[in-house]
Amino acid sequence: MGERERESIVAKRQAAAKRASSKKRSQRILVSDTGERVLREIKSVAKSRRTMPEKLARVVSLLKENFDTYTWVGFYFVQDDSLALGPYSGKPTIHKKIKIGEGICGSAALHKRTIIVSDVSADSRYLACSFETRSEIVVPIISKNTVVAELDIDSNYPDAFHTEDKHFLEKVSKILVPLWNKKKPKG
Repeated sequence: MGERERESIVAKRQAAAKRASSKKRSQRILVSDTGERVLREIKSVAKSRRTMPEKLARVVSLLKENFDTYTWVGFYFVQDDSLALGPYSGKPTIHKKIKIGEGICGSAALHKRTIIVSDVSADSRYLACSFETRSEIVVPIISKNTVVAELDIDSNYPDAFHTEDKHFLEKVSKILVPLWNKKKPKG
């Protein structure tokens, strides 16, 4: 990588950080104002006659369309000792399978808890998918005390996820649990 490319990358990151500080305030407002409407829509989707993959694809779309800082939104399904990529929206990822315990997604599955990473470049667990990703939140979907899937969201903004996002996305996770109680998807 040449000096010019490095300078360009640094400039892009600085610009993103400035945008993120103003977006953080608006994001918090969006979670409270838009969040209730999105939760109602997700409940409706979960109860609809759509197939499970169609339901999850619609949830991905609802989250990505309604929250500007959610730049990659997707599901991973637990299959044996791995997480298999399911419906997602965002740039393609090379991580179609992730071992439980590896990366941020694998850690969230192993420990059965939501993980927020404010700066992925500072977290040794991060499995790089996109150079643009700056922060991440992973929310396990737990049915009968077993992680069955995860909701993974990346942001191109540093420190994009907070307690409000965690609570909101954990509500989304709970709405979706009955889908796994009925039928487990194939990734």
